[in-house]
Amino acid sequence: MDLSPSVVKETTGNISDNGRRSLSGYLTVTLRGMVMGAADVIPGVSGGTIAFITGIYEELIRSLRSLTSNGVRLLLKGDLSSFIKVCNIRFLIALFAGIAISVFSLAKLVTWLLETWPLPLWGFFFGLILCSSWLVLRSAGKIRGVAMPIAFIAGVAVSLFITSLAPASSPQTLWFVAISGSVSICAMILPGISGAFILILIGNYLFLMQAVSELNVVVIITFMAGAATGLVLFSNLLGWLLNRFRSITIALLSGFMLGSLRMVWPWRVTAIYRTSESGEQVPYIQQEVLPSLYGEITGNDPQLAIVIAALFAGLLIPLIVEITASSKR
Repeated sequence: MDLSPSVVKETTGNISDNGRRSLSGYLTVTLRGMVMGAADVIPGVSGGTIAFITGIYEELIRSLRSLTSNGVRLLLKGDLSSFIKVCNIRFLIALFAGIAISVFSLAKLVTWLLETWPLPLWGFFFGLILCSSWLVLRSAGKIRGVAMPIAFIAGVAVSLFITSLAPASSPQTLWFVAISGSVSICAMILPGISGAFILILIGNYLFLMQAVSELNVVVIITFMAGAATGLVLFSNLLGWLLNRFRSITIALLSGFMLGSLRMVWPWRVTAIYRTSESGEQVPYIQQEVLPSLYGEITGNDPQLAIVIAALFAGLLIPLIVEITASSKR
């Protein structure tokens, strides 16, 4: 199966395969969703980046957009069969089932890795995003005029600005949980903009992670309702941009990805702490440092060799996918 970002348009130009996927094909979509879900719970890593790497990004956007452009009309007519086919519902169910499975299961593994092997994990994602941003930019096509470079630079600048903001405190009421879902899900489908980091910025990340761990059904359903609303509305904007200004939009998204590298730099030290609601001192603002300085400040092993190995592993995975796809073509 072709996973290359450079051929996404070829494989998704008509929204979907309209039911022609085999069972193994839908299982593959579910696996991709699981990887997206695992990425979405990590502050600094975007599920949209994973969707781009695995070649389903435009199909996802077009399928979500079709829910409002055609789905409502077909449902009102009672034409369920056409609704499932036109809106690519089987694909969406397989993908979001994978995301849900990951959030409720693999998220624990990711949390363990962040606690046990944080530096190699961040190094891996650094290499993954670095290589992917280049592959995504290459899929935009030849540079014509100044619009694409400007879009790319703007994407980098916006991503750097967002990742430089300090976290805020926020209410933990249901109405704000719904707003958090709407805002963060938009970031989750933007390559390079981490939905988990947006939740940190608005002060609801730990609250929502605790709700997931404790299976707080009311909070989870409220968040999902807000996320579903934001997802459908924002996908319409993205779908329109991809249809009208595809090369410029992809250049912008590639810039988002490159600018987000600041969030996954492995060696960071806490510059400022704050007191949490439980009275504990928790990191508030972190500063990126060189490996040698990290060792001096923290007294911990910077694990330079392991991190570099993980970084190269992250670089190689998108390249292997691209080379494999090219050989199949």
